[in-house]
Amino acid sequence: MSKIELSILRKMSTPLTINLEDQHLPAPVRQSLHDLVGKRAGLAEAEQALASAKGAAWAEANERAGTARTEAEQALVDYAGVSAASSSAIRDSAAAAFEEAVGVAHARLREALDALADADRAALLWHATRPGKPVFRYESTTGLESRVHKQFGVVRSALRDVLPDVPDSLD
Repeated sequence: MSKIELSILRKMSTPLTINLEDQHLPAPVRQSLHDLVGKRAGLAEAEQALASAKGAAWAEANERAGTARTEAEQALVDYAGVSAASSSAIRDSAAAAFEEAVGVAHARLREALDALADADRAALLWHATRPGKPVFRYESTTGLESRVHKQFGVVRSALRDVLPDVPDSLD
């Protein structure tokens, strides 16, 4: 995922701030946003070249900066138009991204619970193992009373309590 943060200074107006995850957007809106970012980068480059230009090179740099400014302004108008016209597609795309991300979060929480249980069993086995004695199971009084087993219990319990609290709908 690529987070896009863009601040655009506008004459006689407050700065426009764009702060979006491009993967949450449908393809036409994402493409228009990337075009806007590219045109803004081109404008920044042209303005930097203009600031350091001297003599005869200044006129060419000024013309290039004017062209870049016009292209950046048009890219903003184009993005605003595409974005406004695509509100249902944006909502659908955001909902799909939400469902996918929540699914991944649930899976990772379950994986974390499984990994913690596995680590707990390994710690119990460590506590159950005594030099010169056969080991038949990982539970032992020493292991079950160990600080590490109790800590795993607390953490696993907290994760199990949190799992149902992860939102699963946008409502």
